[in-house]
Amino acid sequence: MFTRYINLFTDFGFIEKGIEQGIEKGSQESKLEIARNLKKLGLSIENISQATGLSQTEIENLN
Repeated sequence: MFTRYINLFTDFGFIEKGIEQGIEKGSQESKLEIARNLKKLGLSIENISQATGLSQTEIENLN
C-alpha cells in the first residue's frame, strides 16, 4: 500500500516539484546570505544587487 502512494506522488510530479522548490529556496537563502556579507563589507546596494540578482529593496531590508 505504501508503494502505491509513492507511485501516485511520483506520477503526479509531487516529489519532483518538492525537490525543485527546495532547491529554489536554498538558492534564495544563499543569495540573501551573500548579500548580508557584502553589505557588512560596505559594498553599495547597487553592486550587491548586480552580484546577487536581488532587488535593491530586498537588500536594503536585510538585517
